[in-house]
Amino acid sequence: MSPKKVKDSPYQNYLARKALRFVFNTVKFDDPYLECIIYDSYLWNLGLMRQYARDHRVDEMSYILSIRDELLKTQGVHEYR
Repeated sequence: MSPKKVKDSPYQNYLARKALRFVFNTVKFDDPYLECIIYDSYLWNLGLMRQYARDHRVDEMSYILSIRDELLKTQGVHEYR
């Protein structure tokens, strides 16, 4: 049985979206269309990712910010300078 879903405050949702936007602002995609698709996918699933972090006792912000490391492992994604 999974723990109860926690109701997030609007401010927590805002911070999570800002963190995700920060991640995508620090990487450069070769294909801008692909960037939009991937960003939208992460944004749509942000609530599920935050719930996963809570369920596994992982800091939500660290979990969101670690997306950058995963993106940089992808071909066509580079560190933004």
